[in-house]
Amino acid sequence: MKPTMVQRILVPLDGSDSARQALEHASLLQRMSGAALRLLRVKEPPSADEHLGAMVGVPPVEMLENPGDDDSEERHWLASIWHEVGNRDGEADWHVASGDPAPAIVEQAREFDADLIVMGSRGQGQFQNLIFGSVSQQVSETAPCPVITYHVPETASA
Repeated sequence: MKPTMVQRILVPLDGSDSARQALEHASLLQRMSGAALRLLRVKEPPSADEHLGAMVGVPPVEMLENPGDDDSEERHWLASIWHEVGNRDGEADWHVASGDPAPAIVEQAREFDADLIVMGSRGQGQFQNLIFGSVSQQVSETAPCPVITYHVPETASA
C-alpha cells in the first residue's frame, strides 16, 4: 500500500494556545504537501438562562429566531489569526459553523472531504472529561479521517 500525501486539512480554532499550536503545525504540513487548508470557528449557542430552558439545555429564544446570525466577527478573527500564524506562501479558506463543537467539526470534515484534522486540546481536567468528554476526544472518535491534537499546558501563575 502506497502512502498518500495529505490534500485537505481542517483546523478548528477556539482561541486557545493549543489551537494556535495546531495551526502552526497545519501550516508546516501545508508548506510540505501543498494541501488545501480550511480554518473553522464554531459558534456555540448561549445557554438558556430561563429555568426550564437551562434544565433541558435549550438555547434562548433569540438564538432560535435568528439562526443565520452575522458571522463577520468570526471571519475577521479567522483571517487575522491566519495572517499572524499561518503559512505566508499558502492560502486558506475559513468557515464559521454554529452548534455543538464536536459534531460541527466532524460535519465540516465530511463536507470539506478532509484527509486530516489538526486541532488543539484544552485539557479540561479528569472530572469534566469523565462526565462530558473533551471536544478533541469526541472528534477523534467520530471523525472520518485521522486527527492530530495539540495540548499546550497552562503555565503556573506566580
